[in-house]
Amino acid sequence: MGHIAIKLDPSKLANPDADIRYRIPDLVADHTDNRVADDGYDYDDENIMTVFLRCPAPTDDVKKVLNILREHQVCDNSLLDTAVIGISEGSATFRIVYPPEQNGTFVVEDWV
Repeated sequence: MGHIAIKLDPSKLANPDADIRYRIPDLVADHTDNRVADDGYDYDDENIMTVFLRCPAPTDDVKKVLNILREHQVCDNSLLDTAVIGISEGSATFRIVYPPEQNGTFVVEDWV
């Protein structure tokens, strides 16, 4: 089982409604027939929210998630304007896949 992590800086969102942490997983699960599902959320020391999604094939499933976020606003936010999205095959280290010009990884401490 793998994971997709969506990092969001509330200060960069048009509407930093905390419900976004529930609405993203619900939206994605609805549009993937629960193939991609909620796996919690976390805030780091700088108040960056990370929404975690569990999925069987993160490399393929993230493409569907990106299309869903491209086509839908969540809490009146166009999330791809500000999101950093990474994938993992089960570790706390996520390889950044979005935005496409951003390379590297990020680690989510005390997760998994």
